[in-house]
Amino acid sequence: MELQGEIIEIIYKNDLNSYCIAILKIDKDVIKKNKKEMSDQIGITDDFNILDNLDEEMTIVGYLPFINVGDTLKATGKFVEHQEYGLQFKVDTFEKMMPQTTKALERYLANCGIKGIGPATARNIVETFGEDTLNVFKFEPAKLAQIKGITKERAVEIANTFIENWEVWQLVGFLDKFGIGPQNAEKIYKALGVNAIDEIESNPYILVDLVNKVNFEQIDTMALNLGFEYNNEKRIRSGVKHALMRMTYNGHCCTRYEGLIEFVKKLLNVNENDIEDSIKYEDRFISNSKIHCYTKNGRKLGQGETLKMFAGVSEGDPELTYLLFVKRSDAEDDDEFVYLGTGKVISNSLRQEYRKIDKKGKLVNTPIVSYDLKLDTPISLTRYRMLTEGSNE
Repeated sequence: MELQGEIIEIIYKNDLNSYCIAILKIDKDVIKKNKKEMSDQIGITDDFNILDNLDEEMTIVGYLPFINVGDTLKATGKFVEHQEYGLQFKVDTFEKMMPQTTKALERYLANCGIKGIGPATARNIVETFGEDTLNVFKFEPAKLAQIKGITKERAVEIANTFIENWEVWQLVGFLDKFGIGPQNAEKIYKALGVNAIDEIESNPYILVDLVNKVNFEQIDTMALNLGFEYNNEKRIRSGVKHALMRMTYNGHCCTRYEGLIEFVKKLLNVNENDIEDSIKYEDRFISNSKIHCYTKNGRKLGQGETLKMFAGVSEGDPELTYLLFVKRSDAEDDDEFVYLGTGKVISNSLRQEYRKIDKKGKLVNTPIVSYDLKLDTPISLTRYRMLTEGSNE
């Protein structure tokens, strides 16, 4: 069932998980369309009878991040009967749409949380630019300086914020393809920025790092549809990471190497050699609380995926927390991967390095980044000695 309309009141909103109770002023044209489609397809139903007697205003409930008064929504869900509050519409998925009228746009601008725009300024903007208001924000932001109290610099800032907010909403719709709910959109947007959709399309597996308990199979299907090869290194490494993370969710702190390889073979339909080639690491312990690590070959600081890997590191506030699994380099095939806990990149440890890589018989100078991870909780000295015994340390 689909409803469309404008949010005219927010009764309750949980700032932690974005669960929301709001009043939606319903678009009657959409109701008429739904009634006709339902009668054509399946005849009279309970939902049909509800639509027939529906008021213009409906209480909607669900996880609705970034929602404000004045927003126009297209919501998909079902009608439910609350024992105390009566008929409600429970939202499963939703799409935020541009306001359909100038009045709706005025209410949206007044409540969208953009610094410098309150009810009075919103009214002045809409009265000045009318139906061309959205085009002004998108393509001619300098015109906003015509409004009293908005400088040229502030006009550009306001327009940029407006566009960024809209980028988040495009991301919400895009993530729905991966089975990722809107409650994760803000976290993903903060990590990837305004080019989030492009970043995900170039490497959908990045979502494995950003979303807890993600549906890996759904992401994998999308990546293969986008043209990823079965033995793509990003795919295999993400599959290994997904397998290890699943084990931690089940309370395990280690796993047999042989069992891990077998699980990933079945998960990805790849051979053992491809998996082993993708998880050859040169990382080593510095101490029982620090590990020296390397990125994959071909990586440069400040470019591509290193922007996400090391976001906030130079400021001393890294955004990503790593789940750390280790296996001794001299271990036998049936030895274990051991979960050490979580860690973060140390701010002054980033180094751009180069190494000679054999490519088709030629040694090529290839960039790679080294960095140090600090464990949130140091491992015991006994475990440290066990893991480093026989190494070159």
